[in-house]
Amino acid sequence: METGMAAEPAVVMDEVLPEDAWSQLAATPGAVLIDVRAQEERSASGIPAVDQIDRNLWAIEWPKDTCNKSVSWFLADVVRKIKQTKSERLFFLSCSGGRARTAAQAVAAVTGDLGQRLHVTHIREGFEGLTQAHGRTSSADGWKGADLPWRPC
Repeated sequence: METGMAAEPAVVMDEVLPEDAWSQLAATPGAVLIDVRAQEERSASGIPAVDQIDRNLWAIEWPKDTCNKSVSWFLADVVRKIKQTKSERLFFLSCSGGRARTAAQAVAAVTGDLGQRLHVTHIREGFEGLTQAHGRTSSADGWKGADLPWRPC
């Protein structure tokens, strides 16, 4: 090994706005969007239409309250799917962005020894937009606010 050359990290994590996520998904063959919302949330508000750009959507719920719930099943499911598909680029999406950030951080923390490069991206603002002071999401931002492709679940 040459001296002075730093090893490239096995896992890279970043965050992007929904518009950038769409562009990067479209430009990255094999990229996957992981929707961590509950089935009820997806049914009520829809899902990103990543099938329009020939990308996969993995619907794997991250619990809203992780204080009393284990997330080991979530991590095991994501790791299993990464190994099966050899996906190296993962985008995480939740309703307003909070759960997606936590899930992306957890996946980045446990996947460093998979033996493959992995780029984990949290999509800021989520699917429905940031949560406002009154507890509802904003329709001005997020995936839907950016007018990105989506469809009913």
